[in-house]
Amino acid sequence: MLGRSIRRRELLHWAGLGLGAASRASAQPDPSLPPLVSLWIAPSPDLVEVTLTPDGSRVLLLDRAGKLQCRNQEGAILWTQLLPGTDRVLSSRRGGVTLAYSRRQAHQRRAAFIDASGRHFYTLELSEPIETAAVSPDGRHAMLAAGKSVIFSSPENGTVRYRSVATPGFPRQLFHGRGDTFYSVCRDPNVTVLLKSSGKVLWRHSDAGSSYQSASVSLDGQVLGLAAEQRDGTISVALWQQEGRPRFLAERPGRKPRLRVAGNGQAAALAYEHQSRHDTTVNYGQRLALLTVEDGSIGGWSKGGAFTAPLFVGLDREARWVIALDTQRRREPPRIRLFGRAGEKRYSIDSAADILIAASAADGSTFATYRADGKVEMFAVHQQD
Repeated sequence: MLGRSIRRRELLHWAGLGLGAASRASAQPDPSLPPLVSLWIAPSPDLVEVTLTPDGSRVLLLDRAGKLQCRNQEGAILWTQLLPGTDRVLSSRRGGVTLAYSRRQAHQRRAAFIDASGRHFYTLELSEPIETAAVSPDGRHAMLAAGKSVIFSSPENGTVRYRSVATPGFPRQLFHGRGDTFYSVCRDPNVTVLLKSSGKVLWRHSDAGSSYQSASVSLDGQVLGLAAEQRDGTISVALWQQEGRPRFLAERPGRKPRLRVAGNGQAAALAYEHQSRHDTTVNYGQRLALLTVEDGSIGGWSKGGAFTAPLFVGLDREARWVIALDTQRRREPPRIRLFGRAGEKRYSIDSAADILIAASAADGSTFATYRADGKVEMFAVHQQD
């Protein structure tokens, strides 16, 4: 699911979350501009969700009353919809198709489809509560998980065609694949499958020994990343190509992984709690790692420690840079840092207030924060060589 936002309870619980991002900067960057700039700030109280479109051209703001607002990169309000009970929102490039729904609500099983002009053109009602959903970057397909099935839909000409696809377990995460395929990461049993809209299983990967999984997909949907917490106290990380072949496999001692795959599928950012042992004592510290594939070997870097908690990540398409919220625990509010390919610090901006929600565009061009002072701030990332 592209551009997923971070909520405050997740910041405090995990202390680390990787979010996908890839460069959409111009070929010739303006040297007069800093690499990280604030585009606009606007008051928007009581938000529960902040989502950016994959290309970063739109930001969607959802408040507790169900008011959904769409703004452009300049901060102008493009449209507003009132959808009471809604707490999740996803969108395709330039807001061509927006999907709004309520997660795990027994009495709220409807999903609203909204077009680029803000018109609510279709409502899909499911037979069971919605667990999760995904929208393809081009807006051609949307997937919703309910029970042990996925509703695969195709918005077109003001209506929606859909069919139900059975899954081997209960879907917990959904991602777009290539064409009319999609990935479903299931529990009970722990199995990940690549399915066609017809229900045909193209490949499956079982991981019965894991207790927690985090997944992410490349921009073109051809590489799926899986990070699983194993019962032996390690985290296994794998990048799977759509043909079912692993691009790389790695292990790290730790727990609670959060993974995000780079746009080109050649790298991944992993936020987790790193395990260290001293005699009989086991300690866990917050850690952010960049894993890269170069000449068939795994490289990269990691950061973290007693005073630094990297909470949010934006990852360039080719892993040339990473953006993180650096809380340093004793420092309030957090600092937004830009790290280079080798992990070097390149730039930083201090937030004016504590950050409650943060969300990134899937192409890395923009990201937004919702602050404790009730304001939304939009940022742009300029190309870094």
